[in-house]
Amino acid sequence: MNWLNEPTLPQEDLRAAGVMPVQRSLVFPDKKIVKRLGYKPENMADSKDEVYFSWWLDELQMAGAISTWEYQTPTIELSKKKTYEVDTLSPKLKKPGTKKYQLFPAHTYTADFFIVWGSLVSPFHQTLNMRKRLDRHFVSQAKLIAGVPRCVSRVDIKPSYVKRTDNETLFRVNQKWVFDKTGIYIQAIQFEKLFSMTFTPQRYMITDKGQAIRKIRDWKVRSLEDFLGSDKL
Repeated sequence: MNWLNEPTLPQEDLRAAGVMPVQRSLVFPDKKIVKRLGYKPENMADSKDEVYFSWWLDELQMAGAISTWEYQTPTIELSKKKTYEVDTLSPKLKKPGTKKYQLFPAHTYTADFFIVWGSLVSPFHQTLNMRKRLDRHFVSQAKLIAGVPRCVSRVDIKPSYVKRTDNETLFRVNQKWVFDKTGIYIQAIQFEKLFSMTFTPQRYMITDKGQAIRKIRDWKVRSLEDFLGSDKL
């Protein structure tokens, strides 16, 4: 598969295009650290599932299948803040005026991950608007980065358990809203389902604290090499 050997986009070109390469892996969420610092570090994930997915991305990046990835991409404004005015009368100046009140705040959305694929053709992604049925693990979209056509995907990480919650309902609304307003497709990913369908990253084979081998019973474990050599692409 020659896509794995294609040269990735130079890092300086990515920086010039506003796509910053990840310099270090994500770390697990820790309320004690956030409380001590007074803020959440940029490389601290919001959930363990996001960290596990970042390990999957890291392994693909090392293999050359991904040029780079970015955590929590720039926020998309879907609707602006709305206010209304009320006529007032200043007690001191006794002059009429107006006072603004908020009707509702601005509505925004931020995807969890932005992925720049290392090749236009890959067993992992398929470009939208190709006039063919989507049958790959990720939906990608064409984007010019530093004048070079690339395929990119935007991902929202969802809990592994299947349960309809208010957050899930909100995501489905945001997903349609973002696509209708900007043409950007946001894909929901569950890490366990992804690992079972593709490969399990080597880092996940070890427990979170890195002190023992993780016991995985929910899916058949395959390495990236095993997956690329299988008939499940």
